[in-house]
Amino acid sequence: MKQYFEQVPLSLVKKRIATHVAVTARTAPVLCAICDAPVQLEHCKIDEDGEAVHDKCYLASLAKSPGTRNGRTSKR
Repeated sequence: MKQYFEQVPLSLVKKRIATHVAVTARTAPVLCAICDAPVQLEHCKIDEDGEAVHDKCYLASLAKSPGTRNGRTSKR
């Protein structure tokens, strides 16, 4: 069986990759690090580990005992 390879211009490849990344970013939800529910990046907060969280989830986790969050021990 013969195989043929097509030369694709680099500009076209970059455009396809950029389109794929943009579509993936819009469709893949970011999940709250505390409750695992989708969170909108425009309205989320960032916790001490650099992860997106809901404002209410973060405040509730601060009210829990120090050093624990979501039933697990802190990374620090």
